[in-house]
Order: sequence, then C-alpha cells, then structure tokens
Amino acid sequence: MGLGGELSFPQNCNERASPRETVALPGKVRPLGAPAAPIRIVDISASGCRFTAPGAIARRDEIWIEIGHLEPVRALVIWVSAGLAGCRFYQPLSPGDLRRASQPGAPRTASADAVAPARAGHPLRKRLAE
Repeated sequence: MGLGGELSFPQNCNERASPRETVALPGKVRPLGAPAAPIRIVDISASGCRFTAPGAIARRDEIWIEIGHLEPVRALVIWVSAGLAGCRFYQPLSPGDLRRASQPGAPRTASADAVAPARAGHPLRKRLAE
C-alpha cells in the first residue's frame, strides 16, 4: 500500500517559522551532560536563534541555552557551520521574553510561559487545582 500526497519544500530555504532579529547578546550554551560555555547570540526569534558555536556543539545536540536575561531555554541544534550554530527552541519564546532577553541590566527571569500557571486565574492553574 503506497502513501498518497506529495512532499513540498519552501521555495526559499531560508524561510523560518518566525522572523529573526539581529542582536548581539551574551549567553551560555550547555549540551545535556556537559559544562556550559560562553557564546554570543547573533540573531533571535520566538522559535530559535543563531549563536557562536563552541567546538563541542554538534547538529542534533539537545542543549540548554541562556539568552541575555532569561532563564535557560531547552533547544535542539539544527545546524553547525563555520563557527556558528542554529537552534530551535522546544517552546517558543513569548514577545515579552524576546523583549526581556535584550534589555540591558534586566534581572534574570524565567520565561513567562514557565511561570504563567502561578498567576491567579490562569486556566492551567485552574486545571492543576482540579
């Protein structure tokens, strides 16, 4: 029995799930089970980022990445080339997280999505209480 349908690819291979903004943010990357290394985030979007890649980073690595003033975010390395790497976040960043990540001197905060259930009246908090 065969599968129906066709494969389709974007006409522009640089199409992304969300637009990226050029930045110059300090950060750290930590592959699972390895020590953290300092990096520089060079562009970012809600769905991922591009950063300077330490030698220990490889395609398909699962990582924790610290971006600016946010708590670490879990991501998957999609590509590595010429000292740079691109990753996709497992949970997209909210618009507020993107703003906080690039604010100079902002205190480190958890992702808004990670703390949302703690807010009174949040639908997930109601479900957790049931």
